[in-house]
Amino acid sequence: MKTDMINRRIAKPIFIFRFPNTTGQYELDNAVEHIKATNPKLLEDYHVIYVRGKNTDLEFECYNANSIPIEEQKRTKGLIIDIISNNKLT
Repeated sequence: MKTDMINRRIAKPIFIFRFPNTTGQYELDNAVEHIKATNPKLLEDYHVIYVRGKNTDLEFECYNANSIPIEEQKRTKGLIIDIISNNKLT
């Protein structure tokens, strides 16, 4: 039982958003709050980390995602890109 609890904690994937380096703190904060408001299930399914990247593009990284099908990862990335693009948050 104890081992099962540990495995469930470790199994939750880590999803990293690397926002463009041109994103200001205000825009980053707004994007994060908007993502949380429009897709709260994302925060249940993944550990989510938001950072400002070194490049001018929005980038994603996903770790511990062996249990998450590739199609689900692509769908999640697509949702986030749509949210950001439609609301011009970056």
